[in-house]
Amino acid sequence: MKRKTTIRYLAILVIVMAISACSYNKSIVKTAFDTMTISKAAYETSMVTLANLSGRGLLSDKDRGKAFEIADIYSKAHNAAVEALAKYAESGELTDRELYIKQIEMVNTALIDLLEIAKPYLEGK
Repeated sequence: MKRKTTIRYLAILVIVMAISACSYNKSIVKTAFDTMTISKAAYETSMVTLANLSGRGLLSDKDRGKAFEIADIYSKAHNAAVEALAKYAESGELTDRELYIKQIEMVNTALIDLLEIAKPYLEGK
């Protein structure tokens, strides 16, 4: 029960951080890098949880396959977001910022999808 609550709060925190990063241009780069760090920690926690469930034989093959697909999407989106943010930090161009925002939205969606896979198992599916 505690793990489920922790994962849920991490997902909410990632989304809140992304929104705050978009609303404060003055500190968008620092806040955005902090967001990416938190997002990666939540992703890693999710993957460890799913790996533990799989190792105990509690995760179905279908859900394990789906988790790997989503993890690939997350990883690529996260890397693209980091690159876009670095480019925005150098240029200050709004188009670079918009690209970062697009990528962080993909990161958040993938992270939420991973949490949705784990949720039924953590609730005692």
